[in-house]
Amino acid sequence: MLYTQTHIHRHAPNYRDLPKDASFILIIAIILTLHTLLSSERKSHAAQFVQRCEIIIAYVEHCRCRSFYFQIKMDNRHHPLQRLSSPSRRLSMLLHLAGITSFMASFRFLSTWDTPMSVGFGGHFQFLTIIGLALASCTFAVGFLADVTLSSRLFKVKNVLSACSAPLEVLISILYWGLCAIDKSLVFPPDFQLDFLPDFGFHAAPALFLSVDLILLSPPWTIHGYSALGLSEFLAFLYWFWVEYCFSRNGWYPYPIFDILSTWQRALLFTFSATLMTGSTMMLKWTYGKINGIEEFKKGAVTDPAGIRAKRE
Repeated sequence: MLYTQTHIHRHAPNYRDLPKDASFILIIAIILTLHTLLSSERKSHAAQFVQRCEIIIAYVEHCRCRSFYFQIKMDNRHHPLQRLSSPSRRLSMLLHLAGITSFMASFRFLSTWDTPMSVGFGGHFQFLTIIGLALASCTFAVGFLADVTLSSRLFKVKNVLSACSAPLEVLISILYWGLCAIDKSLVFPPDFQLDFLPDFGFHAAPALFLSVDLILLSPPWTIHGYSALGLSEFLAFLYWFWVEYCFSRNGWYPYPIFDILSTWQRALLFTFSATLMTGSTMMLKWTYGKINGIEEFKKGAVTDPAGIRAKRE
């Protein structure tokens, strides 16, 4: 639970707001205290004076604490640098529900789209797009459960998943639309082109949903460039291993561009993709600082992406 100095002053107990029974007891306590001070044996009653003062303070806190504790809890449910409240049963839940609906619509379309890849080993999960869509679905499903239950633990799990899924979806969008601008047959055979709506649902909507969730409804990332690069390299070469394994079973690659490239060219492509994913992580971190007005994150994402200065300080 995060308590700021502002909250302490804003909700500080006010004796004028005490209920009548509390005011009555407070008056009696003051009278008894004055009697103790005016008595001839006031030195021997010093301990009683201190005890009565403690009773007064404790009772005042008891009367006021129960009335403003819930408000403090609601105000501090999210990180102080977070733009909007999450987990929440309002905007946060609506965004996660809309994202899940979009992702499930894409999977439903996928179940009715017959292609040779769907019957091969690995099925549609040979495609990086579908792997990213599944990870995005898991991220938003956990986020939705956190909104419904207001669970801070599920919210933390959602943020960990988001550190992987958000940069991955941004990478997928950049690679897909970039290659389509060059030649769409590099990513899809000419006989299996998608219409705009499902194409947008697969290759743009997940990146948009996850970016909005990160920037407005998540605490700031603490991941630095080296960590992001290590994570990106691991995911890139793990996917390459998966693609090659599926090729050994099926005899063909999911993306036509892999047939054109040699082994070392594919290695360069995956290395470039990992670097691009690292760049997308830093770009999201910079955008977070820009929109939320956190200059430290903006400067750190550009001038100190590796986090070396932060560690020295």
